[in-house]
Amino acid sequence: MKRTLTYLLLLGLLFCTGCISEDLSGCPHSFQLDLSYQGDGTTEIFQDKIEHVVLYVFDASDACVESREATASELAQQRVLLRDYPTGNYRVVCVGNARNTMITDPGDVAHEDMRFADPAWFTGDRISTNDSLYHAVTDITITGGRSDRGTAQFASAHYKMYVEVSGFELDMRADAVPTLELHGVLPATDFENQACEDPVTYYLTTTPYDSSKKMISSQTNIMRNIDDGTELELLDATGASLASVHLPTFLSEHDEIDLTKHEVLIPIAFRFKDASVEITVPDWYVEDIKPEI
Repeated sequence: MKRTLTYLLLLGLLFCTGCISEDLSGCPHSFQLDLSYQGDGTTEIFQDKIEHVVLYVFDASDACVESREATASELAQQRVLLRDYPTGNYRVVCVGNARNTMITDPGDVAHEDMRFADPAWFTGDRISTNDSLYHAVTDITITGGRSDRGTAQFASAHYKMYVEVSGFELDMRADAVPTLELHGVLPATDFENQACEDPVTYYLTTTPYDSSKKMISSQTNIMRNIDDGTELELLDATGASLASVHLPTFLSEHDEIDLTKHEVLIPIAFRFKDASVEITVPDWYVEDIKPEI
């Protein structure tokens, strides 16, 4: 009798551990969604780039049946176990790194009207940057009576920009520092990872003036769209325009900047020379020595 009881306890333990192991075949009616991001290569870099994930599950009628943040344990293991759902087809949308990003409440709008953007866009205030956002959409089928598995393949949902302004003298008054405005930016992204909504101006935040280098700089993220209306403008402290660059033209002159890549940086340098301003890429970019951005 004791042997039988011991055997049953061990068998029960085996079934329990089957639900938290790599193989989820011991977990009926569960779906494991693996989280993956390889960027522009074939090596897994999810842990290097994505530290926060919020996921939304939609049924075949586009009703949101679950929305939640992935737990720290799930992120560490790069897999989430979805709740039990009836047999059917579902779509799982994941947004990565939405720490300072607002996402539309799925109870308020249809799936096609879901947006994620800086909170300032929703309130009509000024925007300076976006999170380093990533996105994945995965269609899955829940099959009754057995476990299934799929993979959420993340893609970048942002462009990184670095701007430096150098070669000018400046007194230490904060109101004398030049400013940078990026016009014609699409401020939101939909759940198909397409930048959208009416274009706005981003007001970039700059570093304090470095008197030794005679330079200020700015780092920002924007949604993945640059079109004919996208322009970066440098203004003096009074708001008068000093120089501007039409981004599509700039990119056509610098084909080494490949916007089809997931991990892409757009580097722009304004250099004051005598009475003119030269617009080019920073020296470190030409030398292929890139700072931590």
